[in-house]
Amino acid sequence: MDELRTRVRTLRIAQQMSKRELARAAGLTPTYVLKIEDGSLPTPPSADAIVSLARALEADEVELLAAAGLTPNPFLHSPNVARRNLSW
Repeated sequence: MDELRTRVRTLRIAQQMSKRELARAAGLTPTYVLKIEDGSLPTPPSADAIVSLARALEADEVELLAAAGLTPNPFLHSPNVARRNLSW
């Protein structure tokens, strides 16, 4: 989870957002964002919370999910899947 907290903080600072602004944009509480950044959450954030953070930070959702140790389905985000002819 160290990778997630570092990535969220770096992205937030790059966007020039306060923790409170990020929380509001992501639909989370400021305390929750603080706990993500300082690593004091007892369990990793949910995938929904991470996706909300990514959208608020204009960041790659898959990257933040991976930073949290959550492995998303690679087929959901692969641009090549839609273009392939998968007929048998």
